[in-house]
Amino acid sequence: MDGRAGEQDETLVSALERIGTAAFQPTADEKSRSEAQRAFMALVSRAGTFALMSSVNTLIKPGRVPEWFRIHLMDILTLLPQRPDGVRATLEFVFSVHPSSTVRISEAAAPQKQGANITMEALKMASNLLSVPPSSISPATWFSGVAPQLLTLLDGGGGPDLAKAAAYVIGFGVLGRRQLGAPGTAGWKEFAEPMLSCINPSLSSRERTGEPLVFSAGPDEVVDLRKRATVVDAEALHVALRRLSSLLNAHPNPGLTKRLLGPLVMPLWALSSWPLPTTFMNEQYCQPAKSLIEIYLKLAGSADKLLDIIQDLLYCGKLNASELQWVYKQTDGGRIQIGQLYGNEGAALKQLNLETMDSKVSTFIELVKRVASDTDISTLFLKLFETSLGTRESVKPIQVVANNDDTDPIAQLIQARVLQEMMEQVPDRLVSNSKQLLELVSKVLSNFDAGSANEDDAISVALSLLSMVITVPSFQRKDVHEDLLASIEDSLIKIGRARQSDVSQTALNLSQLLKYRDELEDPADRPSTPTERQIEDKKTYNLALQYITQADSPPPVRSEGLNLLGTLIKSNSAILDIPATLVLLSSLLSDDDEYISLRVIKVHTLAVW
Repeated sequence: MDGRAGEQDETLVSALERIGTAAFQPTADEKSRSEAQRAFMALVSRAGTFALMSSVNTLIKPGRVPEWFRIHLMDILTLLPQRPDGVRATLEFVFSVHPSSTVRISEAAAPQKQGANITMEALKMASNLLSVPPSSISPATWFSGVAPQLLTLLDGGGGPDLAKAAAYVIGFGVLGRRQLGAPGTAGWKEFAEPMLSCINPSLSSRERTGEPLVFSAGPDEVVDLRKRATVVDAEALHVALRRLSSLLNAHPNPGLTKRLLGPLVMPLWALSSWPLPTTFMNEQYCQPAKSLIEIYLKLAGSADKLLDIIQDLLYCGKLNASELQWVYKQTDGGRIQIGQLYGNEGAALKQLNLETMDSKVSTFIELVKRVASDTDISTLFLKLFETSLGTRESVKPIQVVANNDDTDPIAQLIQARVLQEMMEQVPDRLVSNSKQLLELVSKVLSNFDAGSANEDDAISVALSLLSMVITVPSFQRKDVHEDLLASIEDSLIKIGRARQSDVSQTALNLSQLLKYRDELEDPADRPSTPTERQIEDKKTYNLALQYITQADSPPPVRSEGLNLLGTLIKSNSAILDIPATLVLLSSLLSDDDEYISLRVIKVHTLAVW
């Protein structure tokens, strides 16, 4: 900062001290105090926010001014973030003067325009100043003043560093605190709800209040205000997706990520699976939605979450005629917006379009490949296999419960198509739990009817799955319950004897393979059977490595990978190679994201001790 700027700041400090002392002097007469207070407030109003913040901060130091004056200065200081540029000024001021900053003394009072020298300690202090409302103002009023400024910074209006700072204040300072940012609180309404409701209008508190859409204009006249309307325009939808992505990726918080994205799974699916999007639509809507749904499913995903998507694969909005109906639709300009529907308009959108269905199925399979663990894929496949082939008795080990409507032919067709694509696209990932699979195979094979031509497809699939299980190198007959093994062998013999069946020879071959399976390999070559904990720990370790090391792994997923690795270290898992783990963690210490680096250091410390 040059000498002139320093002189101007000193002049402001002197003026504030001189006029303020006269304005609040307890022993002064009322007239002179009133005149001085008007002059003082005029001076405060004219002063730039950053300069005023710096000057007031100087005056409130212990012993500088009388306590009766210091109280008024503190009131001014705490309300400065409510100014139109108050949030940015607060961030820049804290970053410039915090002890952890590395700036030179000569630069200490200069605004850090690009958010330079932002340390985690300074960021936490700035976050507390902006996210905790002072006692003199209600949370609703406070957040309504700072939210628009923080969201503008989140959009990049102040540069990438201040965007990350804004994300921290919103994500950790407000939404990360239950008393400030839980659903229904002022913080949630100002920060979370505007983003979420622009992607899923059903989350709007305005809709939940049931505000009437039809008003009476007189005893004989009803004016319907529900003219065709745009519920969320294309730009607002794009901004909401962009802000949500920036918020969740800037400072990864897996818990907040799941809380924000949980209510958006189906809307994000609809946008990410948009059939034949233009390049512009893909960049503005589809790709951001795809990234967000992948983050959520990696953090909170399980077979039941994937099954929910299958059951509503053609989802395109809220089509329930008893409530406010809305739908995602393409504009004439090649963008996506949310429009309102009326009456029975939603029914037409429920009609099956085979091209759309095939496109959605293909997109779903690609999603499964990217986000699902082998266990989830196996569990999902088993449930679809059970329901699609009509074996309605539930297999107890399968925990996923499908709310499947057997009378819906579209749902049945979609399930069958997904099942077929899974067998073709991910056959090597369908047998994660061989016990569950063998129980289901046994059930299908035991229902074989040589006189039924429709049985061949079901039996053929069951035999293919059986072949996958028993040809795995680690398979041994002794690991299968005797009754289950006997049931499968009896069914194979029965099918093999039905010479008119196309699957008879396959059944005979598998029967022989199963009978002599243990004799085909040298026992010394067989891998030792791991314990149940070793199996689970291995799955956790592989998932952690995948999350941490994948080049395109977003920050929330990398953070979750470190959490998983830390869990294994705390439990002293035998699956870990500590030296190799330390090498991996050391390679991550140079991560550009300071938050990730701090998490790495924490896990590294656990591994060392």
